[in-house]
Amino acid sequence: MFVAPDQFRWTKGEVHVARFALPEAKHFATAFCRCCGSSLPWQAQTGKAVVVPAGTLDADPELRPSQSIFCASRAVWFTDPDSLPAYDEMPSRKKRKGES
Repeated sequence: MFVAPDQFRWTKGEVHVARFALPEAKHFATAFCRCCGSSLPWQAQTGKAVVVPAGTLDADPELRPSQSIFCASRAVWFTDPDSLPAYDEMPSRKKRKGES
């Protein structure tokens, strides 16, 4: 998710954030927790947006995906998640192998 920098602030834990950015990267970088390695929000190289990994949110942001990007360079093995079986929990090994 992309938000304007003035729409984002850390409420706690900012001291544990580490950032890695390639100088030649136009937009992207990554940030992670120094304690556990979890992906965290980071400011784009341009300074115009903060990228917030949706999986890091505690509550429903009331925002839904509206597009897919970089589809031309997706991996040849990529499968649209909507076409895959869905489970509420980790499926048994038998189900994961495609058996019924």
